Amino acid sequence: MLTTKEAAALLGVSPRRVNNLIEVGALKAQKFGRAWMVDEASVRERVQAKPQRGRPRADAGVEMARYTLMCHDHEVLAFTYHGRTGSVAAVEPLDGIAWKPFGVGRRDREPNRYDMAEWLRDRAIPGLRPHLPSALRDLAVRTPAVLMFQSWGLSLSDPYWFRPEGVEVSW
Repeated sequence: MLTTKEAAALLGVSPRRVNNLIEVGALKAQKFGRAWMVDEASVRERVQAKPQRGRPRADAGVEMARYTLMCHDHEVLAFTYHGRTGSVAAVEPLDGIAWKPFGVGRRDREPNRYDMAEWLRDRAIPGLRPHLPSALRDLAVRTPAVLMFQSWGLSLSDPYWFRPEGVEVSW
């Protein structure tokens, strides 16, 4: 185990940056009182990986992905989700549109990307949930929305889920 100052010296960054890396789950660490002790193996792995210096490009890691909103095994609608911004780029109603969730398209109009984006935001785990930051850190996930998409939007409270494009699975 290393102190944050020792880890910073090995990584060539500031102790504050080490704390940020711990916070986002890039370094394994344990908290003892008010101080973090960093796992030596995770520091060595990061040194060997040699991450690029500087700010990532604006388009780096853009996560545009196509999904099908499913209700059990009914294909409700296809949508394109932009993971970095949390926006929905396109919505295409499918044969099972009658199975759409409440709030996605009103009775008098077709579902649109704004309704879908709002429904997705409401579906993610609320930020005020106790222990959410530590759970996200343990799972090495940045936001509740990322966690939601990694678990295909499955919920214990309703039959809706997201099937990634090109994946053939059923309820």
